[in-house]
Amino acid sequence: MEEIKTKVKNDNCINCGCCIKVCPAKIFISSDNEALVKKQNLKYCINCDDCKAVCPKKAVVNKNLNTKEINNMGLNYESEKLLSFLEKRRSIRSYKSDNLSKEEKQYLNKVSSLAPKGGHTKSLRKTEIIIIESEELINEITSYSYQYLKLLKKKLNSFWFTIFKFFNNSLKESLNNTVDRINLTLKAHEDNINMLTYDAPNLIILHAEKDNPVAQKNLTIMEYQLMLGAEGLNLGTCFLGWVSFALQSFRLKRTDDLKEIYEKLEIPANRKILSAFSIGRKRVDYKKLKSKRNMKIAVK
Repeated sequence: MEEIKTKVKNDNCINCGCCIKVCPAKIFISSDNEALVKKQNLKYCINCDDCKAVCPKKAVVNKNLNTKEINNMGLNYESEKLLSFLEKRRSIRSYKSDNLSKEEKQYLNKVSSLAPKGGHTKSLRKTEIIIIESEELINEITSYSYQYLKLLKKKLNSFWFTIFKFFNNSLKESLNNTVDRINLTLKAHEDNINMLTYDAPNLIILHAEKDNPVAQKNLTIMEYQLMLGAEGLNLGTCFLGWVSFALQSFRLKRTDDLKEIYEKLEIPANRKILSAFSIGRKRVDYKKLKSKRNMKIAVK
């Protein structure tokens, strides 16, 4: 973990107690009408930034944290506007052929950097994003994903899975549905219908440390925040489940073709692709909201 360098500028401190109230590590104490740092608690600091964010006089200093003032115009976003925005967001599978602009990429980079991250260390928080524009590389990933589906189908139909299905009806139904979906996707491919990457002009790949559940959760949050950010630019996105499974070789050994894709994407051996989604400009305007089932919330 980074060395913690939190201190209080006593000349600025007005002893309002805000840093004391928000600090989860109880680093700050009040003494003689000023806030002080309790040094023995510094080891518990997680660099959450709350102390600097609440201080009205810039008295709290931490060299690990870069902060800036809040624009109050952006606070308290109207709930109905937010709900309307989320209602209109939908998965898009039909795109125009052009790539993202430089400004759109910069905006998405900013959106991703604002995603909350758990773990409190740089290595756990380090999720990386690759925007793929190369038609050749997208075609290569698509082709490999179909190859993966064929191998996965073969494994799901293997003797071991066939026997195991008889022990659990729920698993049996799930495996049967999965095989049916694979068959449908492969049959569409034979008819020149791309139901994996939908002929999207751009793919976004997210990768993180291998076998790291915290990094994986961070990635999931970042992925959805990127999708919301894309919608703010009127760009469409669609999560590519089969492609994500293929690029992480889920349930299968990594092939030479996949290793070559990792090399072309310049992804280190200690990292793994965990998610992929398509992104691009919507080919058409949608006139109706997608029907979605209301979730039930239990109150205990």
